Amino acid sequence: GVRLALERLDEDPRSLVVAGHSAGGALAADYAAVAGGVGLPVPRAVFAAYPGRRFARAGVGIPPAGEIPPGTEVLALRGADDRVVDQAAAREIGARGRLLVIRTAGARDHLAPQRDDAVSRREFWARLDALIARARG
Repeated sequence: GVRLALERLDEDPRSLVVAGHSAGGALAADYAAVAGGVGLPVPRAVFAAYPGRRFARAGVGIPPAGEIPPGTEVLALRGADDRVVDQAAAREIGARGRLLVIRTAGARDHLAPQRDDAVSRREFWARLDALIARARG
């Protein structure tokens, strides 16, 4: 499915940015870790918004797939009031690049990246847009 989707893109796959929220944020990092080994384009950047590999109170989860390759820009965001996912994934992914703790009112809970308001556009989408611009530049 990923191969088919990438074949349909009009963009150069060498400017690929993978992004995700919650489990999707962890999986974006995992895609970056395995892409080269399975013949997929290695992303230029990873954007992981409030990534989670397990619910905060669960003992099982998604294990990391490996190391993100050097040269891949990484931006992980963690919500100061995120009580849904374990914060270990944000720290692990952020250690490979940058980790920002979001403390802004209206943007520090787990669902904030899903909102369409001025605060979420500034805290999440403006940062993702800037990351994409750097990848394409």
